[in-house]
Amino acid sequence: MKAPLTWLKEFVELPADASIEKVGRAIADAGFEIASIEDGVIDFEITANRPDCLSIRGLAREAATAMQVQGSKGPGVQGSKGPEVQESKGPEVRVSIESPLCGRFALAMADVT
Repeated sequence: MKAPLTWLKEFVELPADASIEKVGRAIADAGFEIASIEDGVIDFEITANRPDCLSIRGLAREAATAMQVQGSKGPGVQGSKGPEVQESKGPEVRVSIESPLCGRFALAMADVT
């Protein structure tokens, strides 16, 4: 999927020094394959398990996370701090990350029988 840097910047406040190469490298370091970077466009190879990144908004969220900036902007976005996080009413789960290489993680619990 091809994503112009100018389009990504419509959805996320990237740092002023964020060149296309720097953004591409950060997103590649987060686990996305970059097919090419040319003429202000990053060509991503999106795998089947990441349909959330088949849109500019999804890729912009990944760029924001990779570049360690918060917030999103653009059509349909409320405020500039992104979606609200709602606390779970479930049991408390303690998480310990021992590797400094783990930049982020997600946890979801479901009552499956």
